Amino acid sequence: SEVHRWFVNKDPNLITAILDITDSELKEDLLQSLMDSLGSNKHVLPEVCICFLSLLAEQESPHFQDLFLFFANMLLHYHQFMNPNESDLNDVLMPASLSDDKIIKHMARRTLKLFVKNETPPKVTHEDLVKNRPRSPVRPPIPATAKTPDLPERH
Repeated sequence: SEVHRWFVNKDPNLITAILDITDSELKEDLLQSLMDSLGSNKHVLPEVCICFLSLLAEQESPHFQDLFLFFANMLLHYHQFMNPNESDLNDVLMPASLSDDKIIKHMARRTLKLFVKNETPPKVTHEDLVKNRPRSPVRPPIPATAKTPDLPERH
């Protein structure tokens, strides 16, 4: 299937080919369009999820962190389009959480917990994907009436 061509756990596949690109702007655009196409094809998400978890089971993968961020971001992106009472995400992650592969099972359970715990999921930006590091939380804007001086932007 198309999903397997993109993500299946063997080289070359689309996601690792994109992550190999050194032009960060191009890489970001390609990751974004890949995510958009996945977001508009919800029916492929369970298969994508299983493929991703098997890719992530290879912790020695040179792109492990990028893959994990992309995967988490994709789920968060997808999550925004669901009604709170929908169980789509459970349908995706439950089978994986029962996998015989310990790492896949562990990853799926951790991901499930992330969504169950957080009513509003944390935001992972594409800048994070490129930079490979957690960002400090963005401060809420200070109301105009406040007498405090403008704080320098945190990066």
